[in-house]
Amino acid sequence: MPPLSETMTNSNLQKMDIKDEELNSILDGLCKMFEEKHKRPPTEDEIKIWISQLKDASTD
Repeated sequence: MPPLSETMTNSNLQKMDIKDEELNSILDGLCKMFEEKHKRPPTEDEIKIWISQLKDASTD
């Protein structure tokens, strides 16, 4: 089974039609840092917030 961060990231990216490898890499790093700090994987809602924020930042 792939890591939770990979599964959730890929699922959310597909729903939002984002296929950028760089964004995928950023999200993987965020998930790993989050797990190290909080001792749990991020929820799907948390990842959705990150994706939304990254999309907003990329349109600025």
